[in-house]
Amino acid sequence: MKYASLMITFLLLCTFLSCKEEIILVSSVKEITIPGRSDENQFVQYKLQFEVAKDGQNIQIEDITFPMLDIKKEKLRFDIMAVSSNLIITNIIEKGTYILNIRPDDELQNQMITAKNDEIIISIVRNNKAEQIKISSFVEKTKRIR
Repeated sequence: MKYASLMITFLLLCTFLSCKEEIILVSSVKEITIPGRSDENQFVQYKLQFEVAKDGQNIQIEDITFPMLDIKKEKLRFDIMAVSSNLIITNIIEKGTYILNIRPDDELQNQMITAKNDEIIISIVRNNKAEQIKISSFVEKTKRIR
């Protein structure tokens, strides 16, 4: 009986803590694409899938950096896609699932493909408050295009 009440307390605590988070990282993938033609170069992009658990957040990305590689936002291209509608958006207002695609410029591709110490710091503004999100763990996937 004591064990059951301890488990129930633990589950309630986990539920309470998870509801407090308004932005939840679902997956972080480093995707290396290998083209089918030998005259084309490989390229890398980062796909970060996250959920926003609350409406009315007004989240906007201010800056993205790779601090360990000294790569700033000016050398990156990124977009946010709403999974439900497949539309590219500039800021997030509604709750739902979103994918942040980050692709380094062409001159950085070789450096990013071989880099093993990836770390991304995303600076956001949420309801007029600045916040930073640090992501340092990625699943590496290789995709071949014919």
